[in-house]
Amino acid sequence: VGRLARAAGVEIPRIAPAPRAVLALGGVVSPMLREVARMRYQFTAPFVVDSSLSERALGLSPTPWDEAVGATVAWWRDRAARSDAVGSR
Repeated sequence: VGRLARAAGVEIPRIAPAPRAVLALGGVVSPMLREVARMRYQFTAPFVVDSSLSERALGLSPTPWDEAVGATVAWWRDRAARSDAVGSR
């Protein structure tokens, strides 16, 4: 979030995970929140993805984070500009 905010030139927002109890309570009425609660560990514990096999097999290489973040911000800005242009017609 910090990298995206810096690339977009905006203030870094404060974020925090939803408490387990809130997700459990919401999961009573929302199947989506029930799944978010079930997968919560993916947001609270680090995990490593090893792409070396696909890199070798497919000749791929990972995009550096700063490049990916910059491209993402540029894409969203372009999308927002197009949306504004369509909405002003």
